[in-house]
Amino acid sequence: MEDNIIKRLGFGCVGLSVKPSVKQALRLLDCAYEQGIRFFDTAPLYGSGYSELVLGKFIRDKRAQLEITSKFGLGAIPNPRIPATLAIPLNHLRRRFLQRPLQKTAAAQFDFQRSDYRCIDLPAVQQYLAGSLQRLNTPYIDNYLIHEGIPSFLTDDALEYLLQQKKHGVIRRLGIGASFKNIENLDEKDLTDWEVLQYEYGLKIPSQELSNRFASKKHIHHSIFKSLPYADFADIPSNQKAGYLLAHHLKEKPDSLVLFSSSKEKNIQSNIRDTLHFYLQLS
Repeated sequence: MEDNIIKRLGFGCVGLSVKPSVKQALRLLDCAYEQGIRFFDTAPLYGSGYSELVLGKFIRDKRAQLEITSKFGLGAIPNPRIPATLAIPLNHLRRRFLQRPLQKTAAAQFDFQRSDYRCIDLPAVQQYLAGSLQRLNTPYIDNYLIHEGIPSFLTDDALEYLLQQKKHGVIRRLGIGASFKNIENLDEKDLTDWEVLQYEYGLKIPSQELSNRFASKKHIHHSIFKSLPYADFADIPSNQKAGYLLAHHLKEKPDSLVLFSSSKEKNIQSNIRDTLHFYLQLS
């Protein structure tokens, strides 16, 4: 039973590129893996491609055991030229002393907002996919999501290219990784070719109905710590609230997967331990 619970947890890799070193970033991923996590979420935007590079090093000898999500269509197409062993420490120092990351994650700018239309054409999609496959050091991506956008942003030939890559097994599933406001006005016809929906979820936002409306899709939720009201769980010790919220969510939405992230190994361990503890209590 514990394995089935942990399989529904995914680790977000947005913070890998601001660790003090590649070695420490890999240790963070190792910790998640040792705790049973097999789902890892990244994007070219995260650390200008360095998140994918680090994750690519990590998955090299365990690819078949993992489910990897990456994204396309948001921000400049990265072309990391500085070795990760140098770029990541520099990024860490810059964030530490200038109080900001080397590149602020643009995804954060779109939270709870509807994205303006932008054209995602065939050359861009080809470059995004080729770059992610190279950085991740993998022949395929399990979930490939349009980043903060909807299918209508794609040109016809760009969509056809993605469908061909799916047919050839380079992409296992196509999906949308966006704020729920980008998804809530879509219907089944809009999502004919799209199997995965990844969006923020919580009691403070009207996103719960999406999992009911699109029951045939794979739903991946994130940002539950931001959107669930901590005050409702005042009797839970503060150092256990993350685990409680994860357990609460997994219990409430048994067909979904939920992402969490942490920059500390001890927090990954405690989050998973507390999730299991509270999940059994909620049974």
